[in-house]
Amino acid sequence: MEGVALVIVGLLLLVSPSTTTLVLVRILGWFWLIGGILSIVSIFIDNTQWGWKLAIGVLGLLAGLVVIQHPLWSAIMIPTLIVICLAVQALIVGAIELIQGFSGGGVGPFC
Repeated sequence: MEGVALVIVGLLLLVSPSTTTLVLVRILGWFWLIGGILSIVSIFIDNTQWGWKLAIGVLGLLAGLVVIQHPLWSAIMIPTLIVICLAVQALIVGAIELIQGFSGGGVGPFC
């Protein structure tokens, strides 16, 4: 079933990328909003780690509301934020691997 959905989304992105992107961003906003609500509700069912659940729930609610209220702005900002997160991750992982490499750790013929 997921394959069919992905083929449809892929075709829609090829045919009408701007409209499809706006629809996908709006779906993402609803996903975050509902996920935030469910995370907060789950505190009342199982109160272990309630602080994390509350933080994730509030963050999901806020992100969902912002994306739903500003779909055009979000269609630009979400991909930008994803690229920034990937860049930060790459910098951190690269720095850690360089430190490990210079300290004698790692895989290679000179270890």
